[in-house]
Amino acid sequence: MEMALDESNDSLTTLDLEGFTFQYEKQIEKMIEKSVIEHTKSFWGEGLVIRTSGAGAC
Repeated sequence: MEMALDESNDSLTTLDLEGFTFQYEKQIEKMIEKSVIEHTKSFWGEGLVIRTSGAGAC
């Protein structure tokens, strides 16, 4: 599986979300639709967290 941030690749599908550009392979589109991308900042650092949302998620 490949997911890129701000790297152009014509074989990937592009998603623009709140100022960020993500690219992903078409076959994982159902997984992407059920995902939540959050920005976190803590004592240990700062970054993006990608997690699954929906039924059964904590």
